[in-house]
Order: sequence, then C-alpha cells, then structure tokens
Amino acid sequence: MKLCVEENIVKAGLKYLGSSGMLNYTLSDDEQKVYLSEGKGVADKSTFMAKKNLADALAEKNAYQQFILKMEIDRFKEYLKKFD
Repeated sequence: MKLCVEENIVKAGLKYLGSSGMLNYTLSDDEQKVYLSEGKGVADKSTFMAKKNLADALAEKNAYQQFILKMEIDRFKEYLKKFD
C-alpha cells in the first residue's frame, strides 16, 4: 500500500515557496529529486492559490490521520484490505 499524502504536501509546499519567490525548484523527470536555488523574493500571481492548496493538503492529512487514529483495529484491518 502506498499513500502519497506526504509527497503531495511536499509538492504543495514547494509550489507555495516557489510562487512566493522564496525559492526556485526543479523536479527531475522521475520526480524523485528536487533541485533548489534561492528565490528572487518576488511573489507571482499564483501565490494565493499555492498557499490555499498547501493549507488544504495539510488539513486533509490531519483529517485522514484523525480518521485512522479513531478507527477500531478490526475495522482498520478491513480498510487496509482494500489496498491489497
């Protein structure tokens, strides 16, 4: 089972930091490596949406984590079977 929640949060964070001018980044073709450089400090038009997407991704991760933590063990085992 592979959950890509953390990967999506990292990507959303990079997009926010990039659009806000704090850093520049490039992903490798396979998206397994990130190349960072200092940003110009100038925000672009997509900063608001990038920040919102990051906040949404963090909220979704938190909600999913709370869902898992509150689930009974037997129900959790059944839930995991869906991903086999």
